[in-house]
Amino acid sequence: EMGAKYEKMALKNQEELKAWHESQITEIQVQVTQNTEALQGARTEVNELRRQIQTLEIELESQRNLKGSLEATLRDTEMRYNMEIESLNTIVMQLESELTKLRNNIQHQTQEYEALLNIKMKQE
Repeated sequence: EMGAKYEKMALKNQEELKAWHESQITEIQVQVTQNTEALQGARTEVNELRRQIQTLEIELESQRNLKGSLEATLRDTEMRYNMEIESLNTIVMQLESELTKLRNNIQHQTQEYEALLNIKMKQE
């Protein structure tokens, strides 16, 4: 009877051990499933972030190119502006010189006219 009792206890222990192992396996499988899902989610997020980084890098390069183009346009515009200012300054100086000559000429003619007028008045 002792042997049957031990056999019954051994069988019970074996069943309990089997149930414990099965519960551990189930628990580990749940954890593996959760970890796999979390890993897949993380991979998806990493891929999305990589796409965003690539998009932002392309946009950054585009903005750098635009900046370079705008800076070149600004330099060209400033150069043309400076050339135009120089040209206009030259014209202004020429016009001021001509104006000075005209004033001097008018003053000289006025003096001659007054001299002639004085002579005419003396003759009369």
